[in-house]
Amino acid sequence: MTMTFPVPTRDTVSSANQHLFDGLTRQLGMVPNLCATQAHSEHALTSYLALQSAKTSIKGKAGAVVNLVVSQVNGRDYCLAGHTLIGRMVGFTPAQFVRGRVLRPSPQPVALVQCHAGPPRHATRRRRNLGPCRTQHLRRFS
Repeated sequence: MTMTFPVPTRDTVSSANQHLFDGLTRQLGMVPNLCATQAHSEHALTSYLALQSAKTSIKGKAGAVVNLVVSQVNGRDYCLAGHTLIGRMVGFTPAQFVRGRVLRPSPQPVALVQCHAGPPRHATRRRRNLGPCRTQHLRRFS
């Protein structure tokens, strides 16, 4: 049996969630289905967006690389599409995305990609923590 969840539109969600839809539309030009579906709950979308904007030591292009690599390794096309959009927003060019939105190092961000793609790829493939050595390496270049 297949379950489907209707994706809410701005007109069908609460006024609080409508405000969040407006903010997402301003930032991304759209409301991703993942976010819209969370608007079935009065509080889920607010909590999700708070988590997404929480303070982190991995910012900008480095964070985009980590998200792209994890999405690629996990084989999540929808996530790859979303993180590709965000990658473009933080400055990656279309030429830096190859074969299904996979980053290929170019002369400018080569150190960034090498330093940030390896540890999350390693951890995601093995479904475990990075370990102190790789974590320290990732933080050093963040």
